[in-house]
Amino acid sequence: MDREQTFIGSGRENCPNQVACRGQKFAAGVADDGSFRAQSDSHAPAEAMPAVASSAPVEPAQDEKKSSGPATAEAARLAEQQEPPRQMLDDYQAGALATQFEDKEPEELLEWAFAKFHPRIAIVSSFQVDSMVLIDMAYQINKQVRVVTVDTGRLPQETYDLIDQICEKYGIEIEVLFPDTHHVESMVRRHGLNSFRKSVPMRLLCCHVRKVAPIQRMLRTLDAWITGLRRDQWATRANIRKVEIDHDHGGLVKLNPLADWTHEDVWDYVRHFNVPYHKLYDQGYASIGCDPCTRAIKPGEDPRAGRWWWEVNAPKECGMHCPIETGGFEHEFKAILGDADHTEGSGI
Repeated sequence: MDREQTFIGSGRENCPNQVACRGQKFAAGVADDGSFRAQSDSHAPAEAMPAVASSAPVEPAQDEKKSSGPATAEAARLAEQQEPPRQMLDDYQAGALATQFEDKEPEELLEWAFAKFHPRIAIVSSFQVDSMVLIDMAYQINKQVRVVTVDTGRLPQETYDLIDQICEKYGIEIEVLFPDTHHVESMVRRHGLNSFRKSVPMRLLCCHVRKVAPIQRMLRTLDAWITGLRRDQWATRANIRKVEIDHDHGGLVKLNPLADWTHEDVWDYVRHFNVPYHKLYDQGYASIGCDPCTRAIKPGEDPRAGRWWWEVNAPKECGMHCPIETGGFEHEFKAILGDADHTEGSGI
């Protein structure tokens, strides 16, 4: 079905902002203060049109001729290599934008985000169904959308199969990150291959080494990141906003376009637009992570009950989206960093 036709699902078909109901292409503009403006392509004001530069060569001034040379060329080359200044928002701007986009559809937030932050913005995904919806939406807006994931070394085969399917369907390159080899080796030497079963701090340590730390390194290169978080997923996510400042990761902008969507909304979109999805969902899985830490859920169980199911009264989080402090976990990670530095220095 054409995306311009009405997307019917979960009562969202009556929303005037729904992408399939909009009819006209949405043109996003960004004000100097980071606010959002939108207008139809066909109604752009004449004064907003960029001036066309003359193609006639311009003779440089005499002083410019004298200053040209190896030193000037080297300075120009170094200037080109410098990273552009980060696009930052403060808490006030983020709050205003969150309010502005609260009743808007995810595509509108994505349009604004790509206009303001691309290419220093990425969808960070473990290829659960929520992020698959975002990948599909984002690809319709920006064919150069960046998708980042982490191969923890413990993923189910179905995750790798889905990655290949995404690359084939959308023609995009998935940026696959890997944990630091020395950190993994040190953790395994100290605590064994399956240390995550021993205690909650040991599980959080494994999550941090294999997943969180690689993502944190990547986030330092971005101005904004996009997640598939929804408020109905878990108690720790009930108050997320569509636009936030991620103070745990350097103050970059964190976007949650599906914050107000439900489980039914997500699956309606997947079925309507034939979006690829993880095949473990067909086997009763509701939340999918590393293979040894994920199981299918039983009828009536909470959707995240299949994650780290052996733990009692523990957070169903890896620590990527909310700070988790246990004391023992942080101490062990610092010890592993020390081991890794020693190993690298010794040439082992």
